[in-house]
Amino acid sequence: MLSSGAPAPQQVLAPLSHTPKPAKTMLEPAVIQCPYCWEQLEVFVDPSVRDQEYVEDCQVCCQPILIHAWFDADDQLHLTAAPEND
Repeated sequence: MLSSGAPAPQQVLAPLSHTPKPAKTMLEPAVIQCPYCWEQLEVFVDPSVRDQEYVEDCQVCCQPILIHAWFDADDQLHLTAAPEND
């Protein structure tokens, strides 16, 4: 039993061996090069999907670009951009 003047004991928790990373909620900006007209384009990738593939039209020449985006274990974004029609 504690005396009235003694501070209450504090519970110390051991750190988890693997703490999950908080989910990103904002879109991740990136730059790709159009495989048709070679213009550099800014795209925005949803980081909540770790590995994704989608088609986006070039903002300059309107050709369809197949974009493959993935995040590695260190949360670094990687992109490839290829012609959809290949």
